[in-house]
Amino acid sequence: KALNDPVMGGKSSGTWAVTNGAGVLDGEVVNVPSLSAPGFIKASADGTFPDASAAFGGSLVLTVRSSTPEYAGFRVTFVSGATSPAFACSAGGALPLSRGCFKAKFSVPAGSDFMKIKIPFTDFSDKWSSATGEQTTTCAQSADVCPTASKLSKIKRVEFWGEGANGK
Repeated sequence: KALNDPVMGGKSSGTWAVTNGAGVLDGEVVNVPSLSAPGFIKASADGTFPDASAAFGGSLVLTVRSSTPEYAGFRVTFVSGATSPAFACSAGGALPLSRGCFKAKFSVPAGSDFMKIKIPFTDFSDKWSSATGEQTTTCAQSADVCPTASKLSKIKRVEFWGEGANGK
C-alpha cells in the first residue's frame, strides 16, 4: 500500500501498483510547507517473508530501474523484531518501542533496463531521523543498530521510500 506524507500539511504524493510483475512507486516528494523540508512517499507490504538469515554478512539485492535515476532520496526498509512495524517505520528508533525498522539509502543507475544493485546489510540501521530519513547512528558506529541473522529470519514488513530529497 502507498502512504504519502501525512503530517503537518505534507504535499508529497505517490502511488504504488504492480505492473507486469514489477512494483511501481510513482510520485513526487516536495517540501512540507510548515517545515520547509522535503516530505516523503512510500510503499509498504506487511506479511511473512522468507527467512533471509543465510544472507547475513552479504547484501540485499534489488532489481530496479527508474525514469529519474538522479533522484537522491531512494531508501528501503525491512522490519524485524518491532512491536508494531508501522510505528517502528514512523519513528526510526527515536521513541520507545520504535526499534526494528532497518533503513538504508540506495541509488539507481541510469538506463531503461532493470539492473541489480546490492545494498550491504552493514549499510542498514534501525536508528534514523523520522524528519529526514538519514541514519542517526550507523552500523559502523554501533553494532546495536545493525541487522542480525536472527532479525533477517523474521522480516514482517518491507518498504520502499522517496524521502529526504525533493523530486520525482
